[in-house]
Amino acid sequence: MSLRFLTPFLLALGLTACGELAPPDLRRAQTINLQLTRSVHACINRQDWPSLDKLFAPRIRYRGRALGAAEQEMPRSNFLTQYRQVLRINQPGQFTLRQLYSAGAYHVVVEGLTTKPDTAYPICLIYTIEHHQISRVCAY
Repeated sequence: MSLRFLTPFLLALGLTACGELAPPDLRRAQTINLQLTRSVHACINRQDWPSLDKLFAPRIRYRGRALGAAEQEMPRSNFLTQYRQVLRINQPGQFTLRQLYSAGAYHVVVEGLTTKPDTAYPICLIYTIEHHQISRVCAY
């Protein structure tokens, strides 16, 4: 067998050995992650906190505008309590998903708008999803 025919096989074997998901598994993971992300934002818009609680991991790593480059790790209950307080103080209207992007098997990038009666604020979120729950949120 010539090296020209063997190279693609060795490359595929190497990627599999490095822990990358095979294309069908990757597509399945991305589909599940996108659906989870849509569910999170539907729960936020309905203010359905018990359902939202089930979509997040027991511990959340969070990075947001107020923290700058710092990242905090906190229990899910603390994260969701802080999130509800921010929503109550800022009283946004609905969060509108503009675009979702899968980024590999574990990340989803969200472009959205938070609307108030007279203004729309663009928001970019990056979710890390592990074991079918969100474990990290970066908000910009």
